Amino acid sequence: MDSAFRLPGYTVTRTIKETGDEQILLVYQQALNKRCFIRANRSLHGIAQLKNEVDILERCQHRNTLLLIDHGFQGDWYYVATEYVSQGNLTDLLQAGLPIRGLLRIIKDVAMGLGHLHECGFAHNNLCIENILVRTDGSAVLADYRWSSPLQQPHADPGALSEINLNSGTASPEILQQHITSPSSDFFALGVVLYQSIVGEQPFVGTTTNELLEQITQRPLPTLPQQFLEFRPLLEVLLAASPHKREAAPALLNELVETVRSQSHHHPVTLRSEDVSAQELRSLGGNLLTTDSDGRPSKRTLRRKKRQRRTAVAAISILSASLLVGAAYLIQPARFISVDAIAASLGLAEDPELVAAWADARSLREDPNQGLAAIVAAYQRVLALDPNYRPADEALGTLLSEWKQSISGALINDNIELAATRLDEAMALLPTDPEINLLSLQLQNRYRAERLLKSTEALLTSHGLSDLPSAEAAIQSYQEILRLTPNHSGALRGLERLALHYVDLSKQAAIDGDVGQAIRYLERATAANETLRSLDDARRLISEATTAQAAIDELLLQGERLQQVGQRLEPKGENSAERYQQVLATDPDNVRAIRAMSELAGWVQQEGERLLRLGKLREIETLVLSASQRGISTEVVSELRGALENEVERRDTINDLLKESNELVVKGLLTEPANRNAVMLLRRVQQLDPGNEYAAEMLEQCARRLAAAAIEAHEFGLLADADQYLALALTIRPGNSDWVELLEQWQSG
Repeated sequence: MDSAFRLPGYTVTRTIKETGDEQILLVYQQALNKRCFIRANRSLHGIAQLKNEVDILERCQHRNTLLLIDHGFQGDWYYVATEYVSQGNLTDLLQAGLPIRGLLRIIKDVAMGLGHLHECGFAHNNLCIENILVRTDGSAVLADYRWSSPLQQPHADPGALSEINLNSGTASPEILQQHITSPSSDFFALGVVLYQSIVGEQPFVGTTTNELLEQITQRPLPTLPQQFLEFRPLLEVLLAASPHKREAAPALLNELVETVRSQSHHHPVTLRSEDVSAQELRSLGGNLLTTDSDGRPSKRTLRRKKRQRRTAVAAISILSASLLVGAAYLIQPARFISVDAIAASLGLAEDPELVAAWADARSLREDPNQGLAAIVAAYQRVLALDPNYRPADEALGTLLSEWKQSISGALINDNIELAATRLDEAMALLPTDPEINLLSLQLQNRYRAERLLKSTEALLTSHGLSDLPSAEAAIQSYQEILRLTPNHSGALRGLERLALHYVDLSKQAAIDGDVGQAIRYLERATAANETLRSLDDARRLISEATTAQAAIDELLLQGERLQQVGQRLEPKGENSAERYQQVLATDPDNVRAIRAMSELAGWVQQEGERLLRLGKLREIETLVLSASQRGISTEVVSELRGALENEVERRDTINDLLKESNELVVKGLLTEPANRNAVMLLRRVQQLDPGNEYAAEMLEQCARRLAAAAIEAHEFGLLADADQYLALALTIRPGNSDWVELLEQWQSG
């Protein structure tokens, strides 16, 4: 980093761009233990753009917009720190290969981010394929808001905006003509991104404004490849010259997403800038299972012959070594200096190299300053010399178990720094270990809980404890902290403080005769801490008020009416659950309210099961959130949340397995290696989703390739291999009579 710009609390891991007035950096934020992306500038124009970006990110928070972490001046520099998006931009994913469904998910996420930006009153103005970033979970994020501007207002620098959009190739006609931008301008750019993603080039190309305007306004949309014709109606709307025609784009996009989701299979879309290699050409044809591409014997045959040669060489070596030992003792005993080594090779003594490696490993294990990687490497050196050396194998297992326990103990004792350090070492060695992944999740939950606690305290400091909406939000935040980190002391103290405050307010309201307000205050206190003893004092005062029973009866009546018209949990402030909760805050034993809340819990459970069967996961998320906020049974909410998480995990697992199996099929790894091959993964998909048509089709393809390989092997005289391949094909499709008959012919002949 330049000496003029040093930001305390951040460690630079990579400098992406560095000029006299601008720096773009990838950094490590020490307080949050996470990587961030920093853009810093000290020119007047650059600072103005960054401040514009900060203003928009603060006002337009959304899951498909960048998360703002920090911003401000550092000397002459103004900097903006945002989240680090690990998967890169859309171009990177397309170069690696991206399924149509994944692409449409990204496009839909971008459309949702744009929609939220437009609802907040802004246009993005610089949407292009490089400004679409993708998180690890596959969700898309809009980046670069430096050129954004308020809707229906002239841009501060329309000429520069037109030029930058011309260079990126995503300019709409209204931007090129320097007119006032609208939401339709961003959707035009989204159309260019979608077209470029599926075709590999932009739909309209021009080096000047007039050339590009002529392309857009006077020429039809270029022809699409045959497999992408279903995209044409959407693209014709997105890339329409008239902004009004683009207003129908969101509905058409949703329709296209549902159409593709209902289809069983799409080939991956890939942008390739480099030439196709000879290896890739060979992978498109030839016998991948029995011979090399030049007709040499198969790797299986070569390995068998190699084992035979090794056996013969080993026998000769043992005999020769025995003769050498005897000769050495008889002829030149004085010069014989490696008796231990020869004895070890004959199995008569321990290998001195193994003994030394084991001693080194034990020494490293006893050194408290050694890291996990060094100790594991030492044990692995021992096992490399003797894979069956039991002490090293047991010591390695004990080490890993104790290391995991130390991470868990550090989390329990709030030693976050130690837990993070040890977890980083463990993740580097065991990235797929389920216990390590669980500990990583617990650590991330702890970080998230601390951030949530800080923002909640700031909210209460800003608005005060007596502000009802702020108190409700704070209570939910504290409860979320306790869900992430049970028994979190800060969250427990915060709930206790809110409960005591609202009990006092409730008592005073009851004394003043304002029973309705007293009940609302008591409801907040109960939500914060239902075990607080002083709640009974407030309830007694409310019960003594002359209008208390009438208020309860009215609340019950309102709750029943709202329930009859279907307003069970929504809208906020006008739903039956809130009315019954207000009754129970005053009279916890009210039979009618308890029965009504039980009925609502049952309805939530049935509605959640119905939505789960229909696969409407977003609606389930909304239902879970509403039920949690309205005081529905914790058991019902937790069960529904667990079912939702399991379904999401099941779908993600299926997608991962299908993607990996497709890669293995392309590589020809149909049944090998035994521990992870295409057929095994596709069988796993069918276990998770018995009706998955794509898995069935891929298995059918594997079976046909194995049968073809068997026939080709038989033609080359590799009879054993031919029998084996055809038998493997029959394990996938046992009912193929032609293959059964062919196998019987080969075996009988």
